[in-house]
Amino acid sequence: MIRHLALALVLLAPPVMAAPFDDYTLMSQHRFGPPVPVPAGGLTLQRETATWTLASGTIRLMEPLADGRSTGFVFEGSGTFRMTIPDPVELVQFRRFAKRPDLQQIEEPFTRLVARSSADVVKRLGVSAPGGPYTSDDLADKRHSHWYVDHLTDADAHLLAATVNDAALYERIDADTKSFGWLDWTIDSESYEEVTLTKFDSGYVEDWLSLDLAADRRPDGRPGLARRNPVEIRHIIVDADLTSRGERGAIGRTGEESVNARLEIRETLAGLRPGVRALAMEISPLAREITATDWNGQPLTIIRDHLGKRSAQLDNDLRDPHLTLLLNEPLPARDDVRIAFRYELELMTYARGDSWYPTVPDLLGDSYTATMEFVTPKRVELRSMGTKESVRQEDRNEITRWRIDTPVKMLTFASGARFDEEDVKAEGAPDVISFGPHGGTFSGNMVRNVGVDVANALRFFGWLHDAPIGPGEFFVTGIPAGHGQAFERFLHVSELTFDHESPGASELFRAHETAHQWWGHRVGWASYRDQWISESFAEYVAMMFVESTVKGGDKYFQEILAVYDSMLKGSIQGGTSKFNRPWLVEINPAYRDRIGPVSLGQRAGTRQVPFGYQLQAYYRGPMVIHSLRMMLRNASGGSDDKFIQFLREVQKRHKGGSASTADLQRALETVAPGSWGWFFDQWIDRSELPELRWSYTIVPGEDGHQRLTLNVKRVSGEGFILPVPVRVELADGRTAAFTVVVKNANETFERDLPSRPKGVMLNPDYALLAVVKKE
Repeated sequence: MIRHLALALVLLAPPVMAAPFDDYTLMSQHRFGPPVPVPAGGLTLQRETATWTLASGTIRLMEPLADGRSTGFVFEGSGTFRMTIPDPVELVQFRRFAKRPDLQQIEEPFTRLVARSSADVVKRLGVSAPGGPYTSDDLADKRHSHWYVDHLTDADAHLLAATVNDAALYERIDADTKSFGWLDWTIDSESYEEVTLTKFDSGYVEDWLSLDLAADRRPDGRPGLARRNPVEIRHIIVDADLTSRGERGAIGRTGEESVNARLEIRETLAGLRPGVRALAMEISPLAREITATDWNGQPLTIIRDHLGKRSAQLDNDLRDPHLTLLLNEPLPARDDVRIAFRYELELMTYARGDSWYPTVPDLLGDSYTATMEFVTPKRVELRSMGTKESVRQEDRNEITRWRIDTPVKMLTFASGARFDEEDVKAEGAPDVISFGPHGGTFSGNMVRNVGVDVANALRFFGWLHDAPIGPGEFFVTGIPAGHGQAFERFLHVSELTFDHESPGASELFRAHETAHQWWGHRVGWASYRDQWISESFAEYVAMMFVESTVKGGDKYFQEILAVYDSMLKGSIQGGTSKFNRPWLVEINPAYRDRIGPVSLGQRAGTRQVPFGYQLQAYYRGPMVIHSLRMMLRNASGGSDDKFIQFLREVQKRHKGGSASTADLQRALETVAPGSWGWFFDQWIDRSELPELRWSYTIVPGEDGHQRLTLNVKRVSGEGFILPVPVRVELADGRTAAFTVVVKNANETFERDLPSRPKGVMLNPDYALLAVVKKE
């Protein structure tokens, strides 16, 4: 591990910014004064619900900045970390990670601690700084290296931003506890949820806690999700030179070439609050040689660490995905600030997500307009979001310009030299331009097949949500990858889906990406806790598309349910199905028990199951939605009208905005009056699968009827309310169906049947996500 690395920075700033940069240089040297004994009676640090008591030992204070502030200290000795957890969902999450089901609060002894703060720690501790000499500290060096390499975080850059921005706070306290080892507590006033507690375990960062500040929390302790970003992006101008070959060479089935893109990105940002001199932004960690100026050409300072040079564990090309931009003057509130970025970035034949240009963290709820101009070799064709404004030829290159007037949440394009294009026109859908690799494995025009499926899905979803996509071109483009991604009126889909047809599975994949026009773009998600709404609803309505439009769709639909059910239960029963993802099956029940609930988004993953988010968002979420559909259907005499009405209500209420899980509940209670909080509490905010065991008896009753007695035992899932459908096949060929509601550990239900049944089934058609076993 390299202890002191020369700073990897872009420094192009006028003298006015010298002081903040000098502070950063001093902070990042990580030098500390001589050890000072903890005074009798100890020292106490308190922030929000967390308290660190330093009972005995020594501390080393960090070298002060020019204004006398010390931004950190190292402690070795005896101390105690205490923290209450006011959010009930987060409390359960901590218990799950800590494997302490009865824990009420954190109370852990510690022997070592490294603290950094944008607030003056000398004043907070109430001690006197002894002065120099200031030297390195082995413990501090190791923890800072850990933050750089394992968390991909430059704490000094975050601290600098907080020191120069009005009313900002950044604090990081890493304590070596008795039971859990190092626990990393952070407060960042710029984050949606300011307080986090993480644990690094064998190469994986587990997010044990995330809380709002007391002023932002709801009365029940849940997050208020107030926005804290200092700016929002209004407009982006892209100038991209895509004529230079990248180092990766030929990629994908058709041997397309990677590109060393030379990019100039000019962004118009609106200030949301005054007094901001440092902007935290995000960009691909592979972007290199970044410079920034204002639109008058005045250089700005960028602070961005070259993480790849810090450890052999990291790719040498890897840089900090966060950059700190120092402004020449404080950001004016509500006024625009214009910044130009220049850099290089190796791209495949497409631009993934929004990481290829600088953005503001947690920006996906915002939308912006754009113009994009691309220079490509004439042999390469490019398709982009927006309307093509112009095409011109220069030497061996072609320059295309595209305009996006309707605000979008992300920008993208795709290109190819060995691609075919088909224009698919279908009644009730926009014109679909399918742009995919030439020549599939099987006969037939696969480029057209993909376009037809997308057009059919657009028409189906337009009807399903009562919200047709308007006229104009809609692009679906092949990419040399195994995934898909949806942008407004523009889809990336894996080149593999252009290779051959797998009935049911091909349509499901293409429809899922198409469905994001409604779930993800037309209706976004309010926070990472609600991101499941995009993926789970897109997947479930894609399943409905297969069920309703594909030949044999009802059988495929049941197969999908069976596979997803088995995946969530750690079973390999669906191993041979085309819908199975065996690499996402976790057989070990103890590992599955640690996975977080759907509502924790990416935080659901663990060291043992890093793909926990995928399991919850792509498989549990759709199964929960299926349960809701079955409940509404069973309460409506077998009709899907209520469920479809619910989908349409969400789309109508939140068109052009974002929805939270609470918003879903409110929409549901509009179409199906009553309290539905229990449904979302137990299926979205809890992670376990309740288990039921059941048996039944049949005895003759009066008038030739038969008395069915159903005994249901709830083995796990305390507190769950479980409306379980029952299907009875009668001897005369008729079917009787009803629902029993299991609330207690043991329940008995009786029903009179007109004749002796041939069979009784509890929870048919995977109507309720639960482990159901017949005794």
